[in-house]
Amino acid sequence: MATDFSDSLQDALEELSHRAQERSAKCVDLSELSEVVEEHGLSDDEGQALQETLEQRGLEVRDDCGRERVDDTRYVNGEMAERTTDAMSLFLREAARHPLLTREEEVELAKRIERGDLEAKERMVNSNLRLVISNARKYQGLDLPLLDLIQEGILGLIRAAEKFDYRKGYKFSTYAT
Repeated sequence: MATDFSDSLQDALEELSHRAQERSAKCVDLSELSEVVEEHGLSDDEGQALQETLEQRGLEVRDDCGRERVDDTRYVNGEMAERTTDAMSLFLREAARHPLLTREEEVELAKRIERGDLEAKERMVNSNLRLVISNARKYQGLDLPLLDLIQEGILGLIRAAEKFDYRKGYKFSTYAT
């Protein structure tokens, strides 16, 4: 399968595999994957193919790779016995649950959003949360809390979903950035 990859995709695969090997990890962090996809100028489909290939090679793609696992259970509001971790971990896990959209799916969702379909808007936003995380991490060193950056990014993503004009030929991620 790897022989069908473009040079950029092959380079990205080697870079992520090398990073995991340096850390002696059996996983690749989701933010690392997003960063490398962006650095190598890969499309969403190529990013998805990269993730699948990493998983086929035994490298799990997770939002908490390299982070110590927390096995304790925390209780919310006293009687609720929901197992949770910190807000960031929960958000990253939620973002990773949503698959990236193809160009055709973006156009279809944009058309539905124009007709007032709130489920389409929600899917468009949820499928692009990784973009928000990637952009927020770039500004993290400016004495702004990461969660605040992500929150503002999500508000911008919602506005972008409302105003996205697929007829201009841009991908949603380009428009939203």
